[in-house]
Amino acid sequence: MPKEEDQNPQPAAAARGTISPELVENADAKPVEGGRLPVVLLLSTWIAGRAAVIFFARQPSHDVSAWFGSENAFYYSFYRQILDSSESLLADRLSEAPDTINALHRFNIYQEVSLALLYQGLQSVTGSLPSAATFYCCGVYVLYGGGVFALLWMAGSIDAALLAAALYISCLQECSHVSFMPPLRENFAMPLWFASCAALQDLHQRHQRRAVTLGDKLPLLLSLTAFLLLWQFSCFALLLQAGALHAMALLQLTSAGFLATVSQLYVWSILLSSCLRFGDPWVIRSPLFCISAASAIVCWFLRTRRPWRRLLTGLLSWFAIAALLRLTLPSTEDDAHIQNFLHFRLQGPMHQLFPSVVDAPAKLDYHASLYAGQRSFSSPSLQELPKPLFAAGAAGAGLLGLLSSKHSDFSAALRQLDGIHEQGLP
Repeated sequence: MPKEEDQNPQPAAAARGTISPELVENADAKPVEGGRLPVVLLLSTWIAGRAAVIFFARQPSHDVSAWFGSENAFYYSFYRQILDSSESLLADRLSEAPDTINALHRFNIYQEVSLALLYQGLQSVTGSLPSAATFYCCGVYVLYGGGVFALLWMAGSIDAALLAAALYISCLQECSHVSFMPPLRENFAMPLWFASCAALQDLHQRHQRRAVTLGDKLPLLLSLTAFLLLWQFSCFALLLQAGALHAMALLQLTSAGFLATVSQLYVWSILLSSCLRFGDPWVIRSPLFCISAASAIVCWFLRTRRPWRRLLTGLLSWFAIAALLRLTLPSTEDDAHIQNFLHFRLQGPMHQLFPSVVDAPAKLDYHASLYAGQRSFSSPSLQELPKPLFAAGAAGAGLLGLLSSKHSDFSAALRQLDGIHEQGLP
C-alpha cells in the first residue's frame, strides 16, 4: 500500500511546493455541467414510465396480481401476508408447510416488507391509494427509475448520458424483465446494483482529492447492503465488481489504499446483511467475502513494504488468507447443486479428451439438472464460438493499449501535471 502522501497526491505535492495550496483547498469543488440533472431525470423517468406502460397494457383486468405466476406469485404472497396480518414472517407456517420457518432468514423478501409497511403507512394518512397490487408494481417501477437515473448519472456529461440511454433502450429486453415480471428479485436488486456502482465511482473521485470520511463511505455501504438483501445472486455480481477493482489496482489505475477501503466496505456490508437476515450464512460463504477480507487484511499489513516486496508477498498472502477463510467457513447444502453442475461441465470435456484418466461425469441430481436443461448454461457451439473469442480479443487489445499508454505518455503527463516525481517512492 502506498504511503499516506501517495494515497492523496495533491496535499503531498502541495507540501513539497509543486502545487499551490489554493488548488488543494479547492480540490473538492467538482465542475457541474449545467442542465445534466434535468436531462438525466427526464430520461430515467421516460424509460421507467415506458416499462410500466408496457406492463399495465398487457393486463386484462385491474387486479394485476391475478396474472402473477410461479415465483412471482410466491414472493407477492409475502406482501399480502403482511397487509392481511395473517401470519408472522418470523414464524411462517405457510411457505414450507408443515415446517415453521423464519421467512426473513430463508428468502430475500425485504422488498415486500418495505412496500407493505409503506402502503400501510400511506393508508393511515390518505385513503386515495391504488389497489395493493398496483401500488406494489408502481413501487417496482419507481425503484427501477431510480436505478436508471444512477446509471445515466455515472456517464458524467449530457452527451454521454444521451449515448448511454440510447444504448440501454436499444438493449432493453436484455437489460431487464421489469416490463413482464415485476416481482422478480433482480428487478428490485438491479437498481441497487447501479446505485452501488455510482457510489463507488463517487467514492473513488473523493479518494483522489482527499482523505475520505465515514459520510463519504456511507452511500456505498448502504447500497451494497441493500443489494445483498434483495437478491440471492447479488454476491456474484459484486464479485465481478470486486474483480474489476482488483484489476485496476494491479494496473495502478487506483491506489491500494482505495482497494483496502472498498474491501472493508464489502466485508461490513456482508456482515450487516447477514445480521439483518438473522444469521444467514449464504453471503458469508461466498467468494466475495473471502476475497474482500483477504484484500483488506493484506493491504493493511503490507502498507509500509517496498513495492516489489509488497506485490510478491501480497499475492501469496492474499491467496493463503482467501483459501483459509473458504476452508474454515461452515459448509451448507444450498450451493451443492451449483458445484455438481460445474463439476459435470468440467468433467465431461476432460473425459472426452482423456478417457483413460478421467472418469465419466456422474448423473446430475434434480436441481443441477434444471441448470443443465437451460440453453444459457450450455457450452457455446462452433457457430457461436467466434463471438466470445472476438470479445476476448477486443478486451485483450484494449488492455494492451491501456498498458502501453499508461507506461508511456499517460504516466509522463501525470508527473508533469501534478509534479509527482520519484520523491514519493520508497
